[in-house]
Amino acid sequence: MNKIFVILTALILSGCATKLTQLNVPTQLEYNGKHYVLTGSQDFETIARYVYIAKPDTLENWQSEIEILFDRNQSERSIKERIALRERIYRNTGVKDFHFDAIPKKFDQSK
Repeated sequence: MNKIFVILTALILSGCATKLTQLNVPTQLEYNGKHYVLTGSQDFETIARYVYIAKPDTLENWQSEIEILFDRNQSERSIKERIALRERIYRNTGVKDFHFDAIPKKFDQSK
């Protein structure tokens, strides 16, 4: 009986500590005439990351990928600073080909 109580307490506490993301992202995207499917997501509290791979590619063998980053901007950087940081991270991790779409200035709420 005591073991069950300990296990239930641990489950309840871990459930309370788990942070759920409040973002609704599509499971499929159409971009440049290609169909992409959501294959993974990670929420790092400051940034949420969503990865889409073109059909019929697989995780082991893919040719085209879209990665969407939702930056909650807790450090209050400008869009240009956040893009420069992401470019530096990609270069340092060996990503050879990446592109950031321009974001209109009206969406830069940080500065």
